[in-house]
Amino acid sequence: MFSKKLMLVMISILLVCNVVLAKDRVAVLDFKNGAELSKGEIDFITKKVRTVARTALPTSQYILMTRDNILELIGDRVMADCIGDCAVETGRNIGADFIVTGEIVDFGGELRISMTLHETKDGNMLKGVDA
Repeated sequence: MFSKKLMLVMISILLVCNVVLAKDRVAVLDFKNGAELSKGEIDFITKKVRTVARTALPTSQYILMTRDNILELIGDRVMADCIGDCAVETGRNIGADFIVTGEIVDFGGELRISMTLHETKDGNMLKGVDA
């Protein structure tokens, strides 16, 4: 079940990453758990998205912020609870130019992943992907 969904996540993040056009900082916040998965499962999926983003974004043009760096900058705040305007503001506060948020839900017995890419400068949502 996870391998098919993870492949969809990888394809989706590649699509999201294609929108990022300049050398900038990109942060992927922890995904929201709307599927009653374990914390370990959510962390695994979010880490996979970061790994795909790292592969898709050339290091000569993009800086992908690590989870540890993000946590150090935001403190005790729960990343997964932050979506929309909150995510954009969080991105600004940690120095990210682009922020990726996501949610994993159980829909009819299947896992679905929804991701969005926001530009922090203007708060514009640049891309949304559902898998």
